[in-house]
Amino acid sequence: MEPVMKNGRPHLTFELFLETEMIEYQCLGASFDKQEQIRKAERLYGAELKKRLITTANKLKDKYKVDVFRLTTRLKNYPDLYKAIRNDPKTFIEQMVVDVNVKLRIRTIGSSLETPSLQEKP
Repeated sequence: MEPVMKNGRPHLTFELFLETEMIEYQCLGASFDKQEQIRKAERLYGAELKKRLITTANKLKDKYKVDVFRLTTRLKNYPDLYKAIRNDPKTFIEQMVVDVNVKLRIRTIGSSLETPSLQEKP
């Protein structure tokens, strides 16, 4: 988390790095045999994840006006921000701008002839 004040408003940027694996289902031309296809999937899914995280963070702060990020303890090393949240936490949360940077990497590609069942097997 990188907190700063921009134009008098608290601005928080969360850096998120994820590594995952993907199973390639053999159907209708779905293929990830080229590196550029994997990179495109990383960008698309990373962008979707970023959008959902920002939407969730904004809903939590705008609708519920709570310190879901535990900023009152995390901002102690940032005196200006810490003072602002201690003096008026509600206004701080309402004015806060949340941004998320997502870096998603697909590390393994598997292959499957069948779509895995959603039910757990004993």
